[in-house]
Amino acid sequence: MPSYQGRSKALARTFPDSTLAITYGATNAQFSGAYAEYAVPLARMMAPNPKNLDFVEAASTPIVAVTAWQLLLEYAQVTRGQTALILGAAGNVGAYAVQLASHAGVHVIAVAGAANRQYLTTLGAEGVVDYKTERLEDSLTGVDVVLDTVGGETQQRALRVLKRGGILVSVLSRVPERLEEQYGVRAAYFYVEVTTARLNTISELFETGKLVTEVGTVLPLDQASRDARRRAAQAWQDCAEHGVSEAVSIQSRRMIPRRTARITASVRSRT
Repeated sequence: MPSYQGRSKALARTFPDSTLAITYGATNAQFSGAYAEYAVPLARMMAPNPKNLDFVEAASTPIVAVTAWQLLLEYAQVTRGQTALILGAAGNVGAYAVQLASHAGVHVIAVAGAANRQYLTTLGAEGVVDYKTERLEDSLTGVDVVLDTVGGETQQRALRVLKRGGILVSVLSRVPERLEEQYGVRAAYFYVEVTTARLNTISELFETGKLVTEVGTVLPLDQASRDARRRAAQAWQDCAEHGVSEAVSIQSRRMIPRRTARITASVRSRT
């Protein structure tokens, strides 16, 4: 059975470049309507696939990779030599944030389970805090930036390790103004904006080897009407527990190898 890349090349040979573009991205600002065999996306939220990613890998990356880019470089505006604490570092957004921060010359401290220590070190983390056995405030102080993909109590505890004037950027919840004032820090919350320009930047990072991806769970679309909700809930739970990159729904058995179409909710653990 041909690989994804093989199918891409076969399609490219069949159709002239002027009439075919294999793209990735998001459907719309609400990120809805993609759980279907066919969808009509907004052109301003699409870009050509990274040349070194297959269809499933490319499908797993746009929203989470752009989120990490904005989190780190547009909102936190990190600079070389700073120290960044990344909450949920082994998750889908967090893993990209670790890589981007490392390549930007930032000292990365990752918060994740001990099972993901080696994985995060490989991605560029200089230190890993095991959230199950360690308290942030017991071992850290004077952090320049906190990137929050967890929220809740962990977010509030992370404020205590920020230096005065430092910034916490969250993709989950806002920091109350009273806490910003109490700790003398800044905070930002945002909702990702996927654009062609940002996707082109992400593609270049993949193609130059500065970003890598890993698909943790593949869900077959043809079972969606029966048990999509159950499978999706379990997939996200598994992703959270094992720190895998992203869950992907399979669009059509005709477009991918049969062996992959049969995968339902398997998760590869990094232990």
